Amino acid sequence: MRTVDIMTRPVHTVRENDPVAEINALLADQMVTVAAVLNDDGELVGMVGHEDLLRYHASRPDQAGGPATAAQVMTRTAAAVSCDAEVAQVAAMMLDQSVHSVPVVADGHLLGIVSRHDVLRTLVGGDDLACREIRRRLDAYADGEQRWHVSVHHGTALIGGEFDDDVERTVVSVLARTVNGVHDVVISQPVGEVDACG
Repeated sequence: MRTVDIMTRPVHTVRENDPVAEINALLADQMVTVAAVLNDDGELVGMVGHEDLLRYHASRPDQAGGPATAAQVMTRTAAAVSCDAEVAQVAAMMLDQSVHSVPVVADGHLLGIVSRHDVLRTLVGGDDLACREIRRRLDAYADGEQRWHVSVHHGTALIGGEFDDDVERTVVSVLARTVNGVHDVVISQPVGEVDACG
């Protein structure tokens, strides 16, 4: 299996000059642990995550010297892989370099990101994990209400339930389609569906 089969996309990105406060807000709002740092040409120059931000705040509790930028707190990207890299190679790289995620690039431009969670997903219950992640995203979108039934079979997500309009139907489909391991989404009307997420 290759990284293109399991990588997460799109990747949340920031620019080198973005202030730390904005990066904090992005990671919190999007519920992600890391963002890619791009230069003005759109090329990947580093990664900034919770550990980088915690390290910065711990070393400068008084904020002396003014606000820092992404370029000042990021981890310079030493590890990056192509979309054709084998997952086993990526897993070995993560262990060797003690990193939790690796960007996927082509010609210096960011295509996606592979995390340890993505690698583990290939080892245990891909459909079940995808189903749970879709359920989590849809429940969050519906403010905690379980409005739709979800099941995943061989990478195809089946989602049933009532939709307020076509826009909501599209949003639900996109939320499901961007989950790792999901290759297709089928929306159906509620006819006694049973939520199959474990």
